[in-house]
Amino acid sequence: YVPAPDASTAKIRDAQIRAAALAATRGGSATALRLMLDRGADLGLFEDGAEEEDRLKCTMGIECAGRGRAEVLDVLLTDRRVGGLSTECRDPRNGMTALMAAARFGHVACIAVLVDAGCDVDARSDFGSGKQGGGSTAAMMAAENGHAGALNALRAAGADVDLTREVDGKTAMQLHREKVAGEMKKLSNMGYVQGSSIGDYATEI
Repeated sequence: YVPAPDASTAKIRDAQIRAAALAATRGGSATALRLMLDRGADLGLFEDGAEEEDRLKCTMGIECAGRGRAEVLDVLLTDRRVGGLSTECRDPRNGMTALMAAARFGHVACIAVLVDAGCDVDARSDFGSGKQGGGSTAAMMAAENGHAGALNALRAAGADVDLTREVDGKTAMQLHREKVAGEMKKLSNMGYVQGSSIGDYATEI
């Protein structure tokens, strides 16, 4: 990364750097991002004032969390040279935050990064929401999708697993128990026996 001799060259250089930064972010390469930053590059990921960049601010963290890119997420949230990313940005389609995306897909490392960054562990999405806005929390998403490790991480971070969602009045723990019961039934139907070397299955967090 070197100073450009003129404005035209600088524009081309900055566009190339931004493209490389986006590729590194979506490819999960925190090392490449840090290398560019350490060499003084302005990544240009979140330029102020443009609608597309405002959208990117809200979706980049969610995308990284959903894909399990914990190291990249850490760079985007904590390195001041990047700037612009918030833990509370929401996907406009469903109200999901980055924490919800991490919980939904069971990415415990991403949950840890987001919790350390001060995210709201009890934020609600539009899923399961009614007139009162009582949608699903990250804990509910972890439970409903069978990610006990993610649910444990959220509980340890102070998430309220006894909150109910408006659509059916269920809590994260109820959803967890239902998921476990369903999995146990599948194992039973396959001939596995709880307590055997192949069929032992945890029923409680």
